[in-house]
Amino acid sequence: MHALVVGFFLSLASLAISGHADSQIEVGDVWTFKDAPLEQTKLYIRKIEDSTTGAIVHVSIYPIPFMMRPDGQMVGGRIGHMPFSRKTLTASLIDKVSIDMEESTDFEKGYQQWKDAEGGVFTISPAEAIIVVYSTFGATLPVDAVDETYEPPMLNDKREPE
Repeated sequence: MHALVVGFFLSLASLAISGHADSQIEVGDVWTFKDAPLEQTKLYIRKIEDSTTGAIVHVSIYPIPFMMRPDGQMVGGRIGHMPFSRKTLTASLIDKVSIDMEESTDFEKGYQQWKDAEGGVFTISPAEAIIVVYSTFGATLPVDAVDETYEPPMLNDKREPE
């Protein structure tokens, strides 16, 4: 009986911990997430909306490393809009952080394109979704070769990548 009671309370504790981010996310929050490409990469929650398949959380992610495409063009720095299922996203969130993230028109433009195209949502982690975005452009993210001292430009920063 004692083991049954202890097991019950451990199960409740597990549910409380795993549901922590899910019940806490709000528009405007900034979070760290599992397997981010850079230590300073953050996820900015821009919009949460209901759909027939569940809540959709729209985010911006930055900074992300710059990579060279096969045609010589650079890609990276930030992703203005990515839609995730709430369940998938919250499973990847680690810590809510207190920093100000700059506003950008990239989000609204990306969100409108997604809406016009009646786009889907990611049901993979943000880290995996970033790799998908890079591969779409023919670039690869060197997961084990990230320079931790590299600081890519933030939103609205006019610096060129080094």
